[in-house]
Parts: sequence; structure tokens; C-alpha cells
Amino acid sequence: MKAIIVLLAMLALGSGRPGLAPPGPSLPISSFIVTNNSIGIGPNTGTMLALQNDGLVNVQTFETGGTAQSGGFGGLNEVITVANGPNACIYLSDAYSDDIAGFIYSSAGLAKVGNFTGPGGTGEFAIGLAARGTTLVSAYSLSGVLAVWSIQSDCSLTLESMVDNETPAVGLAISPDGKTVTVAYDCFEVDSYSLQPDGTLVEHGPYASISTPDGGDITPDGRYAIFAEFEDVLQKATAVAIYPIHADGSLGSPTNFTDLGPGGYSESVSLSPDAKYLYVSDNVSAEVVSLAFSEDPINVTPVWHQRLSGITRRQGHITVISNSGNMYVATALSGDVSSAVNLFQAYSNGHLTQVPNSPFVVDAESGGRSLAAWPPRGF
Repeated sequence: MKAIIVLLAMLALGSGRPGLAPPGPSLPISSFIVTNNSIGIGPNTGTMLALQNDGLVNVQTFETGGTAQSGGFGGLNEVITVANGPNACIYLSDAYSDDIAGFIYSSAGLAKVGNFTGPGGTGEFAIGLAARGTTLVSAYSLSGVLAVWSIQSDCSLTLESMVDNETPAVGLAISPDGKTVTVAYDCFEVDSYSLQPDGTLVEHGPYASISTPDGGDITPDGRYAIFAEFEDVLQKATAVAIYPIHADGSLGSPTNFTDLGPGGYSESVSLSPDAKYLYVSDNVSAEVVSLAFSEDPINVTPVWHQRLSGITRRQGHITVISNSGNMYVATALSGDVSSAVNLFQAYSNGHLTQVPNSPFVVDAESGGRSLAAWPPRGF
């Protein structure tokens, strides 16, 4: 079973599609992390942690109203934040009960909006989430279903369409312009879809991968799709694959980088807000890697890495967050006893420094695999 790591780095906020404006200053907490605790027995929960003084402070743990699986895939994130006018929409997936729990975070605090049942069927191992503007896409790890939802002004969701390709998803991303959806499959394949104005998806692939792909990110200009490679040839090195995205949303031949330093079982990737660095989380090895990233020509170069010593938990999803002009990278750690968030300060040269008192324990009874940052990245 794969585990999840999350990497947080500073994010500049973008406006998204028409209808969703950047958030105003009215939120009680301006920078925070939300985790999906993936409670395997009993009601599922999420936890909000405030980013304060180079550390994380547990603000509240709340029930989602559904049930989850204590597991999941590190690259398939099960919690996201979306800007909605002056407020934040927060979505957590409940894989076992096949629903997405929606919340609105406003000047009045956190409020439940509802649980929105999906088309995957109960008993899913994980339900990945990604959003751009007023569109949310969910990917189901067992049934292989992709679903498209419309985000309403009150953060409720309306199901628009679905595609059933019967292939388990382990990674999901949407291009900044909201036109292309990329998916990593648990079968040596990746895929791309064009998102139509009516909310339907048109498939272009699938495309072969050199190993089991995982996670996913897309460059700010929408030209490249990036995947982690969970099983490289030796399973002892950090590895990523980068595919060009054509104008019609199809993918070209990948450039594979299979020897990027110590690590192995790479599971999640995230570009920095300026797209100068690519952060990678390695699952089993507990390695965090920073790569210099460039497009012309496409290339990645290792600049920093650290194996987390004394950590018995595994790593999964990776993301970025900012506070008062400082940039941070954090990882979600899961283990047999507790889950946690590991927090690094990120610097302009690509190096990271673990902050004091990190990792921060989230829930002593959770199997959390995912987290998301507020504010969301600008692309």
C-alpha cells in the first residue's frame, strides 16, 4: 500500500475562471493547511492547522459526515481548497462512502455545506480531487471513474458529467486554463482529457509510461504535464516523467529523468510558485527532493535533498504555502500510530530547511494521506 507525503511551498493566489475572485482579507486565518485524516474506522475527519511563526498550530478537527479508507495513494490528493469570492471552499473526499464533503470558510468560520455523492460506488480506496475556477474533477482509485462537478457560489457541488474508463487513478491535475485534465494510472500509463465547455471530458490517450506513474502537476503555461515515477528501474532513485501537452490537449512523447539522486518510489510532485523548482516526495525512502526546473529545453537538475531521519511514517502528497512573504514546503506523513505534517522553509536557491518542532502530529488515530494549503497556488 502506498502512503502519502505532502509538500508545502509558498503560493501566490490566482483569480481562476470568471465567477471566482481572489479571497479578501476577511478570513479568520490567512494561511493554513487542511488535512484529510482518512479515518478507517468511524467517522472521517479533517484538521485545520494555522501557519504561524514558522510552525503549525492545530486549530480544529471536524467531521466530514462520511467514512474513508485508512490508506490511499500519495499522489492522489483527497483534500483541496478553492477561492470563492471572499471565502474559501474546502473539499475532502470520503472514499468508502463515495462522497465529497464540502465546507465554506468565511469570516464566520468553518461551516458544513453538504456531502455530495459521486458515481464511483461505495468502497473506493481513494478519491482524488483537483479544481480550477468553478470546475472540480474527482478521480476514483478502484472504479476508474472520472467525474466533473460545478462549484456553486455557496461551495455546493453539482455533478455535470462522468467518464468510466475502468482504470484505477493514482494521480490527477488540471491545467491552469482549465482545459486539460491529466491522470496517472496504476498500470504503467498516463492519460489526458480535454474539458469541454459543457462539462464533458474527451479522452486523448492513454499513453505508455516507463514505470508506474503517480501524482501530477502542470506548468503555468500549460505546455507540460509532470508525473512522479513510483517504480523506476532500480527503485532506488528519485524519478519523474515530463510530457509535452499539445494544443488539442493530447500528450507527446515523454522525457524521463530516472536518476535524480537518492530516494525511490517517487509519489508526488509540485512546482514552486515561480515554476523554477520541482519538489518531489518519495514514499518509502522518506526523501524530499528539490529539482531546478526549466522548459527550453525541458530539464530538471537536483539541487537539494534530505532523508527524514527518525521518521517511521511514510510520505505522500506534496504542495506549497506562503505566509508574510515566506515560502514553505510541507509533507503529509502517515504511519501505523499517527499522521503528521512535516514543514520546511523554502529558499530562492531551491534549498529547504526543516522548521523547529516539525513534524507536527495531526491526529493520533488517523491514517491521513493528504493535505492542502490556503491560499492555493497561483496556477
